[in-house]
Amino acid sequence: MPVTVLDPTFDARHELSPDRPHMRESLVWCLAAPEQGIAAFVYTWVDAHGKAGAAGVAFGDGIGAPVFELQDGLDTPAGMGFDDWRAGPVHTRHREPLQSCDVAYRSDDLTIELTWEALHAPYAYNAASPGFPRFYADERFEQTGRARGTLTANGTTHEIDAFCHRDHSWGARVWGLVEHYKWLNFMSEDAVVHLMDLHAYGRSWLRGYVLRDGAMAEITSVDWDYELDEDFYHRGMEATVHDDAGRATRVRLLDTPAELEYPINPRLTLIDLIGHAEIDGTPASSYAEMSWPPEYLQLGKETRL
Repeated sequence: MPVTVLDPTFDARHELSPDRPHMRESLVWCLAAPEQGIAAFVYTWVDAHGKAGAAGVAFGDGIGAPVFELQDGLDTPAGMGFDDWRAGPVHTRHREPLQSCDVAYRSDDLTIELTWEALHAPYAYNAASPGFPRFYADERFEQTGRARGTLTANGTTHEIDAFCHRDHSWGARVWGLVEHYKWLNFMSEDAVVHLMDLHAYGRSWLRGYVLRDGAMAEITSVDWDYELDEDFYHRGMEATVHDDAGRATRVRLLDTPAELEYPINPRLTLIDLIGHAEIDGTPASSYAEMSWPPEYLQLGKETRL
């Protein structure tokens, strides 16, 4: 798959129609530092009426007690863009669209100050055919980079130099229509694997890419192998990822020193495992997330056949 070259305006704030329900635009940066036992994310969003939200989260063995903060319904100026975006404790600023940015979250209990730099060109979900479902986004792109800076949680400041995956999406988002998804990132200096396996309406959508040997290719299929433990956490995950360049890439999630379960919506719970990993036997970091309806998740925990 040739990389679709995105215009820098893709990284700008988009105009959202107030006549369509559930419209929002969001940015998120997901930090994976398994060697320090640290995971974190900074998340911000805004709807078609200018109401914004912000979340800052840090967790893992290196953090101790998880810190999870969220604010919603924040007023934002109509003309404020993502070149210099402020929503409550979040402040992000583009240094160069699609290439680098500053990301900050500052509160009494959590401070994250990072500079993020891309490792590769962004990958757009709708570059593949058929398009991604409109209840999840009109468009969405994914991009792995490296983040450097500091994170302070539970009274301790950590120096950060680690892989950090981000996405930027806009359009409708109806979390409750999702039956299940896997959102997985395997990251090293020489190779990156990103995939989304989304299930809704009795259908499934697979999106993602493999970046190896300087060439990005579209994922065409995945052979899965993993176990769900008594907490329904995805253990022993291995997968062979096939792409349209004819390559088969083996990824493995190993130990997970950072884990978190949290409700993104009353109808959807996310489980994040961040750990050491491998891409074709080469050391990597991973941010591996699965989602489940809470009733299904509870039944799965109670039913061990």
